[in-house]
Amino acid sequence: QVGLSNDIKLTWDEFLWGVYQIVSRVLTIYTNEDGAVKYLIPMIDMFNHDAASPHQLKATRDGLFQIIAGKKIFAGQQINFPYGGGNLNNDRIIQDYGFVESSNSHDVKQLLLPAT
Repeated sequence: QVGLSNDIKLTWDEFLWGVYQIVSRVLTIYTNEDGAVKYLIPMIDMFNHDAASPHQLKATRDGLFQIIAGKKIFAGQQINFPYGGGNLNNDRIIQDYGFVESSNSHDVKQLLLPAT
């Protein structure tokens, strides 16, 4: 069991479930002032990831978040935006969000060579 300061007891599985709920919903937003900052934004998981989407998630100076439309949006149209600013490889996507893209231009292949 995992103990908390207020004597609430959790099983290891309950603890891992809670951690995953947070980790899988945290989004990285890139700003000119702060660089990459991670946020847990209520209801943002209503928007799905699409690396090719022209729409962007932005943080404002007064602490608000906006989805900025990169093209005209029609009634009933699903709105997606690129998680992590759209520059994530599948290794990062699977760790942070629990899925992979079938064709990801940011994927890299690691080449291990024997020492000579």
